[in-house]
Amino acid sequence: MGIRVEPLYNIEDMWKTARRMARQTVNKATLDKPVSQKFKCDLIVSEHSPLREIRFIIQLIGIPVWVGQQFSRHRIATNRSDFSLTENVNPTDIEHYVQTQRTDRTGNPRDSNALIDYTFTANAQGLIDMSKKRLCRCASAETRNTWRKVVDELVEIEPLLSFALVPSCIYRGFCPETMSDCDWINGKEGIKTLGEYRDFWWA
Repeated sequence: MGIRVEPLYNIEDMWKTARRMARQTVNKATLDKPVSQKFKCDLIVSEHSPLREIRFIIQLIGIPVWVGQQFSRHRIATNRSDFSLTENVNPTDIEHYVQTQRTDRTGNPRDSNALIDYTFTANAQGLIDMSKKRLCRCASAETRNTWRKVVDELVEIEPLLSFALVPSCIYRGFCPETMSDCDWINGKEGIKTLGEYRDFWWA
């Protein structure tokens, strides 16, 4: 399995775009200087809409079909009560591009254990939201390991954002999985991790 993560374009230019949009919403002029670490931290932890200007291409190479299916649960649209799909409802804005398993294209029978290449584009908000579920101990070990490698790649591109990619229990401060008896968050490692997460953002 291989993992490739790259910014959609220059990461600092994306941060400048995010700052420009944030300043526009409060009637401030565009700045022509590097984006500060404080601004980045504030935007990441607050998750205001300009954070969606930070976008990435993520390629998962040679992953099992069934692992890819777990990532495909993260969508662009939301199914409303009238059963219609409404565009641009979900701010995570994720697009999936999955290697086909159609028998008429591959010449092979369908195989849920087949290895495929899976590419998707996602903004920073989408990565935060995906991490809540894919780093959770309710996810399969294979899925967690795959997503952990994505986070490790992001450390090299934008370490501040990578530190925000945590499971739901760390994000919320408690486990929201009512059907799980994991209780990791209340153990020694969970308490330590939660403390480090909070200390980082509120130091």
